Amino acid sequence: MPDAQNAPIEYLISVTNIESENVVMERSALKGLKTPQTLSKQEQSQPPKLTKPGRHTHFDLPADRVSDWHVQGVLMSHFLNTMSIMAPAVERFTMSNTMYFQRRTELSQLRPRVMELLSQEAAHRFEHTLYNRLLEAAGLPAAQLERQVEKLLNAALGGQWVSPSFRLAVVLMFEHHAALVSKMTLERPELLNGSVNAFKQLWLWHAREEVQHKSVAYDVWINAVGSGVKAYLLRIGAVVLAGLPTLVTALFIFTALLAAERNRRIDARSAWHFLKGFVGPKGVVPTIAPGWFRYLLPGFHPDKEGS
Repeated sequence: MPDAQNAPIEYLISVTNIESENVVMERSALKGLKTPQTLSKQEQSQPPKLTKPGRHTHFDLPADRVSDWHVQGVLMSHFLNTMSIMAPAVERFTMSNTMYFQRRTELSQLRPRVMELLSQEAAHRFEHTLYNRLLEAAGLPAAQLERQVEKLLNAALGGQWVSPSFRLAVVLMFEHHAALVSKMTLERPELLNGSVNAFKQLWLWHAREEVQHKSVAYDVWINAVGSGVKAYLLRIGAVVLAGLPTLVTALFIFTALLAAERNRRIDARSAWHFLKGFVGPKGVVPTIAPGWFRYLLPGFHPDKEGS
């Protein structure tokens, strides 16, 4: 049986042997997706072919505002654009590795929840790929940066020396961070108020669905890997080993977008507001830090974080 990184998504779905409406929807939503190892050099050099997910929400993003759609200006716009560039590779990684372990769990009640996660993540990947093409059309190196994220995930986590359990632990890290930021976004509408509406609605939609499925991968983890000392150390090890490279990758993409930005002015005032939005009293870091500390505790579960 192929491992989670090498198996096509279609295979990962088919091996569940669930003949239901959800599976038909997922086959449609994920048709054509490949993991980094199965992409040829020619495919890696071209924009990915998109298959519209079976359950799909469309956002008519205005191309002329892709660099400054956020009310706070270019810096915050490109910070969130950075998240969009990373999304397709991270969503694919999440889907393939969650599905790999879901097949190995004995609790059939998890399967509909995993299918829901797959459906949502496939739609996220679809929308963010379209979003990223707008960035590319605006003269920003979005396609190149997307490929670099794919290659990094492949190089760091795609080898035979990386256990499937460690890959799933990295998925937990990604999902936890997404849930924390999404919860903050939904609880504080002022963070997006005044921004271009289509972009605002896309990020609110993404945030709602991340909160909805925040515990799915974790429950797969508990049933497939366990909740003992070994599982705990593996989960924390993923944060220690993969957390910093993920942060560095995000900073690299953010810097690359700003360096390629020729048409927008960044002044001291906007830089101050951007920094304040991250490290100020109500900034991103102080808001999500307690949730990250709780993640490091042995008894952590996403459902304890509230909705």
